[in-house]
Amino acid sequence: MPAWVKEVVPDQRGHYWAPDVIHHNGRYCLYYSVSSFGKNSSAIALATNQTLDPDDPKFKWTDEGIVVRSRRGDDFNAIDPAVIRTSSGELWMSFGSFWNGLKLMQLDRETGKRLSPVTPLHSIAHYQAIEAPYIFERDGWFHLFVNWDACCKGVNSTYNIRVGRSRAIEGPYLDKDGVDLAKGDGSLLLETDGPFIGPGHANVFEENGAYWFHCHFYDGTRRGSPTLAIRPLQWDDQGWPELRAAAQPVVIGLIGDSTVADTYGWGPALAKRCKPTATVLNYAKNGATPDSLSRRLDALLEHKPDHVLVQFGHNDMKKYDAKAYGAKLASYVKRIRKAGGRPVVLSSVTRRHFDDSGKIAPRVVEGDRALPGFAGEAKAVARRENVPFIDLNAISIRHHNEIGPDASAAYNFKETDRTHFSPEGAAAIAGLIIAELKTAAPELAVHLKWPVSKKP
Repeated sequence: MPAWVKEVVPDQRGHYWAPDVIHHNGRYCLYYSVSSFGKNSSAIALATNQTLDPDDPKFKWTDEGIVVRSRRGDDFNAIDPAVIRTSSGELWMSFGSFWNGLKLMQLDRETGKRLSPVTPLHSIAHYQAIEAPYIFERDGWFHLFVNWDACCKGVNSTYNIRVGRSRAIEGPYLDKDGVDLAKGDGSLLLETDGPFIGPGHANVFEENGAYWFHCHFYDGTRRGSPTLAIRPLQWDDQGWPELRAAAQPVVIGLIGDSTVADTYGWGPALAKRCKPTATVLNYAKNGATPDSLSRRLDALLEHKPDHVLVQFGHNDMKKYDAKAYGAKLASYVKRIRKAGGRPVVLSSVTRRHFDDSGKIAPRVVEGDRALPGFAGEAKAVARRENVPFIDLNAISIRHHNEIGPDASAAYNFKETDRTHFSPEGAAAIAGLIIAELKTAAPELAVHLKWPVSKKP
């Protein structure tokens, strides 16, 4: 703990609050709050690091000291920092909690600290109980997200998130009715909804044109356990942010062969990567083909699954050609649809047989039957039936070619079993599938645990 901490907050015990991280000028800048509950003898400080990888020799947090400080008698509280780098390259930090409201100040682009000791503090929002500001720039607007009311009381928390916007980062920030947030207003964006209690501390992330809204909340289904929410964010015709309805529970069905089944398939690992809002029913079975699991599919469909992931091929290629396999797969797609579910077709995960060059060499039977050919037929079925498709065969081949034979051996259920999975192998394949579901079935994204590891 830096020596200055005790000078600023004598009763501080190393419990820091509300951090915010930004990558700037080749280093990670971590802004954090030093305070004690209910007092404004506080400071926001900065620590920097060249990397976030603890295994990197360069990994070391350097204390850069205080960015801004508040003392008893000041009209603000220096906690809850949120830093933005604007489209023009400027750095600004919004912060504050209770007292006379939320503040904004410009930072030095080189040091990441206050531009000068006399840099003005702009008042940007006020309310009797307000904190946790966050500013996001989009389409020429600066959107200010703030929290009203009471945090940190579990299921009794009344936190809710409000928003306003401005053409200039210094403000004024106006709500949808044109009222200045500095005068005690703000348009409601998110509040308690059933077991989704007291959402707070907004953040927005944009990736490939998609926007994601992050906040914490208290989970009423788990006795108010603090939980992170990641939800799709949309923008209305006037450019205001809006959130889709909270995720409703879904049932995800799995049907296929042993590489999916509970014994040594990827199905159980996929289920572990789902949030409590998703129930996974695994009806896959060892040695299965679409014909042998026909009645099992009927039993699965009695549960009215919202989505059904279908993966066959390993046993089919021993019995008939790809065209026959495709016809049987298409029959499954039609039956799932008729029952009200949404099919997601997957080509078969590859076997882990390598050639002398260390690349996957697909097994061939009956002269010309191989999984890549069956994968092509699965893709054709998905295209004809207009359903989502995940080319797990190609994805898993690429994955194993990248990691090589030695690392792939850890995926084997037994030393010589290059088809089925160890727990490590099942988790890796489940990770590949989840990464693809983000685009193949984006409505499932809110039910899956993110982010997916680079090494699933």
